[in-house]
Amino acid sequence: NFIGQASGVELDGETTMSFTRAVNTGDSAEDFAITLGENFQITYRYSTNNSDTLDFSNANTGTVNFRIAAAPLSTGFTEMVNTNGFTLSYKLNDDWTGATWLMTANTHGWMGIGFGDTSLTGTDMVYGSINNGEVEAFDAKANGTSRPTDDTTTNISNISGAQVTGGVSKISFFREFDTGDSTDDYILPLDNAFDFVWVYGPTAYEAYQETGTASVSVSTGPAVSEINADGFMLKYAINSDNTQVTWTVVAPTTGWLSLAFGDDGSDVIYGFVS
Repeated sequence: NFIGQASGVELDGETTMSFTRAVNTGDSAEDFAITLGENFQITYRYSTNNSDTLDFSNANTGTVNFRIAAAPLSTGFTEMVNTNGFTLSYKLNDDWTGATWLMTANTHGWMGIGFGDTSLTGTDMVYGSINNGEVEAFDAKANGTSRPTDDTTTNISNISGAQVTGGVSKISFFREFDTGDSTDDYILPLDNAFDFVWVYGPTAYEAYQETGTASVSVSTGPAVSEINADGFMLKYAINSDNTQVTWTVVAPTTGWLSLAFGDDGSDVIYGFVS
């Protein structure tokens, strides 16, 4: 049983229940693993005859797409990618017109990210390095295994960075989602997935050591923070280390209610207040 902290109450013909469940319980045979930032299906049901006996033939049912956004890091950044010695995080500005991007890589050489494509040829890219304590970053186009080609106009700002222990470097910069430079810069969509490519290497700006691709999204918050339909309401809260979700369910019944996670609906949590 991978649910905890269950509680509930019946009041004025409604049942409110809450419980905590891991994002990934580790039980791949029986439990749906939630991927933060990606849509997944939730099917909700509740008793129409106020019975505590589970019976799907006497139930109101609905299905919605849901998405859980990762909680921001303590630095205010939201982590998007963490793989093969490379991490990418972002922090939205106040009016959601741009973000500060933070690249971290296992190198004291150079690193870069490309927006809107997974190719290392012609992709809108920002790359940089730290030399003798001096941070530099460039707005450019990917150029295969060679150094990226710098854009005529630079549309990044607030560049900073540091080399830290363990051979790790960090570089951050600010970029508008739409820089107005449609010739050179990819327009980053909010709350929609886009492709990107990352690289890092041991010597600036020579051949890269590691590279990878991903499909990610910049989230202004959960795509759906709650369901509110047919008298049924569902809300969630995620803990600070993004491992546990507390679900709160409200339904117009004094009988059972349930949630099913995933497209096949086989991972079901149900309960009632007796």
